[in-house]
Amino acid sequence: MTTDEDTGGVAGPGGRERLQKVLARAGIGSRRVCEDLIDEGRITINGVVATLGDRVDPAVDAVDVDGVRVGIAPGLVYYLLNKAAGVVTTAADTHGRPTVVDVVPAEPRVFPVGRLDLETEGLLLLTNDGELTHRLTSGVVLLMTLATLILCSRAWPAGHRVRRAALVTMGFMLAEAGVGAAIVLLKKVGQDDSIGRAVIMALHLGNTFLLLASNFVAARWASGAPAVRLRGQGAPLVLLAVNLGLLLLLGASGAVTALGDTLFPARSLAEGIAQDLSPTAHVLIRLRVFHPLGAVLVGGFTAVVAVAVGFGRGAQARRAAVVVLGLFLTQITVGVVNLALLAPVWAQLVHLLLADAVWLSVVWLGMTALQPAALAEAQPSPKITTAT
Repeated sequence: MTTDEDTGGVAGPGGRERLQKVLARAGIGSRRVCEDLIDEGRITINGVVATLGDRVDPAVDAVDVDGVRVGIAPGLVYYLLNKAAGVVTTAADTHGRPTVVDVVPAEPRVFPVGRLDLETEGLLLLTNDGELTHRLTSGVVLLMTLATLILCSRAWPAGHRVRRAALVTMGFMLAEAGVGAAIVLLKKVGQDDSIGRAVIMALHLGNTFLLLASNFVAARWASGAPAVRLRGQGAPLVLLAVNLGLLLLLGASGAVTALGDTLFPARSLAEGIAQDLSPTAHVLIRLRVFHPLGAVLVGGFTAVVAVAVGFGRGAQARRAAVVVLGLFLTQITVGVVNLALLAPVWAQLVHLLLADAVWLSVVWLGMTALQPAALAEAQPSPKITTAT
């Protein structure tokens, strides 16, 4: 048990502390000011309006002030640095030059949000708050996507496939921002274990996959890759379309599984299996078992598609198929490790990164296998006979 200095009493289980004490420590104001904010109904805990006397676990609970998330997790730090000229905006420099991380305390480890050029002076944020970094950089990515659309509109004529792909990418980027805003506005954060949160997380992951695909296609076409041809492709087109659809569903189930692992962590593999099989377990726990089973089935189908489609349609398609197979085996291995280690955050991030890579590799396989040249190579050359 830990002592709550605010009252001299005992904190709740799990190291829970009085809300006003946590807010004051986060720099919102004095404890008296924080109590007034609570009385005015301006503070929420995991989406629920707080009242005086509420306790929170800084490592778990999500606290908002006037709808804005407050960083209360232990160990979160924020530095506003006036970067000097000659200092590199990176965590480590291979050339031995001074970095922005060298200027601040070594512990806890922080990273820069954004970057400034070597000789540029200006204000720079350094933090270890991943959620804040994600929110800030998401706005930057939206602006970069808009800039890409403008550049593509100026560089290629109306109706060109690069312009169309850039426009589709912008659409998915706006949808991504909309889904992210919905997560915040609907309070689908913190300890919310509703089905609604699971659905919106699955949609978020699916939209991210589509955004990555459209951006990848636009980049490939802008770099000179030939257009794809859908007519007359037959079975390869059907196999690739089904494969991409199954990968979308698998990614959605992975998002739900990751949510269940985060909200209902198990202390051992045996405990996790017991949770999955319990008829009284939360639905997010019972759904976890379907993802690894689906991963094996969809992964096997992906391997079959890679061999059947990629190895008969030219050198580029064959190269893409080999990448698909390699990433598939790596992803299965990381998935097993993730399961054995009880899904730590770092393993979940690696698993997600590889899922993105597998998805893009199948998109790449489709772009190479469905090119007119690949179709021509797949068809046998007509035999020419001469009369004697």
